[in-house]
Amino acid sequence: MTNQDTITTVADVDKLQCLGSPGPVFPNTIRTVITQTLNKNSNPPIEFADLMVLDMTQFGIAGFPDAATAGKSWVIGCVNGANLGTPPPPFGNRVYIQNIDPAFPSFHYILTMQENGADITTNLGGLAGAQWQFQNSLYCAYNNDNNPTNGGVWELDLTSISLTGTSGDIQVVRVSDSEQTNSNDGLNCIKGDNPFTTTTT
Repeated sequence: MTNQDTITTVADVDKLQCLGSPGPVFPNTIRTVITQTLNKNSNPPIEFADLMVLDMTQFGIAGFPDAATAGKSWVIGCVNGANLGTPPPPFGNRVYIQNIDPAFPSFHYILTMQENGADITTNLGGLAGAQWQFQNSLYCAYNNDNNPTNGGVWELDLTSISLTGTSGDIQVVRVSDSEQTNSNDGLNCIKGDNPFTTTTT
């Protein structure tokens, strides 16, 4: 979880009771707080409405640090879709990745979302308020009720990531429409099968 400045991780989360507000309720013995390298006050500002955690070292991304250098735990999420067009650089339609194992130096990357090899220039609409993970398949849903367009649900192709320094590109595929709402959340089923199907013609 994040408050847009720090990221809190909890050990053995699958063994914990369900709580409405997990932050300070957990003792420090099972709680770890990591600084969010780029955050709501940085330039560019990085804000999560939801996030996912995955071992990003398994995809063979050129230039990406290996597990011995940065650990296996990485937070990943679609960020700041509403800020597209803010004077340079444009901040919208981005994916943010940061390692979250405090035993290693901090690494982070900002990826531009591309469809069919081209930057997505349409504002997808606010933060991706719902983000889902099914095994290694990650999805971001944009449904800001103030946005006149239907932002949709997008699958992140993690094998497509191309890095240049701390920036890069990631290919994404729109898999579904999304409903406009002012309150939503993601529900992970990490070990479950992918509910979205891709048809090749």
